[in-house]
Amino acid sequence: MRVIKEHDARITVWVDGENLGPFDEFSPPDAGSEVSLYRPGGSKHAIATPGLPTIGTGTATKALTRSDAERLHRRLLPKRGEGRMVIADQATDGPGGDPIGDAVLYSGLLMQVELSDYDADGNDNRTVTLTIQPDTQTG
Repeated sequence: MRVIKEHDARITVWVDGENLGPFDEFSPPDAGSEVSLYRPGGSKHAIATPGLPTIGTGTATKALTRSDAERLHRRLLPKRGEGRMVIADQATDGPGGDPIGDAVLYSGLLMQVELSDYDADGNDNRTVTLTIQPDTQTG
């Protein structure tokens, strides 16, 4: 699966209409379908029949200071499974560059909010990773 980085795209996330700003990485959901095989009259060769389209989960990750990451994590935890989430994936022509083409929008439910581990003796940033279960994709 391709991971989109901030230097080749502008990744913006909203939860319940609140713009959470730019994110650093985005792993888009996989799209597929459930295909059934049918063997007419028990024949040797199967025929594939179309099935329902499916779409997997996607993740967006953002590095923040420890206090900002913990604040965002606490704010989003109650919205798991209920909060409406939108991710806009807009290609750019380089770091901080101009948009290219139309953005791809993923809309669905906020499934999971993860906060990275940290070293109590260090001053490293923490990351917040949000998981979306999309119900629509446009663009």
